[in-house]
Amino acid sequence: MLTARIHLDAAGAAEGGLAFVKGSHLRGRMSEAEIDAEIDGAATSKTTSSLEVPRGAVQLFRPLLVHGSPRRKTPGKRRVLQIEFAGSDLPAPLEWKWKVR
Repeated sequence: MLTARIHLDAAGAAEGGLAFVKGSHLRGRMSEAEIDAEIDGAATSKTTSSLEVPRGAVQLFRPLLVHGSPRRKTPGKRRVLQIEFAGSDLPAPLEWKWKVR
């Protein structure tokens, strides 16, 4: 799977840009408790990161990457069009809302 984020506005740390735990996608699918532990561990080991993304840029990442967007610290908008791509069906009981074949 692959996630594409098309940035309609610039996004960095002050604008609430995407923050993530480096390498977390390599752990595979995790439970909520494992994700919480990954976030807690990243906060103490400084393995979290945030990228400065200019308006109009496309950001690509694996959806299993532990990620999130903090609140914006400056006035303005943080608009992003996010699209998920996959070459196969999701494992049950998960299902795509829309399918394009």
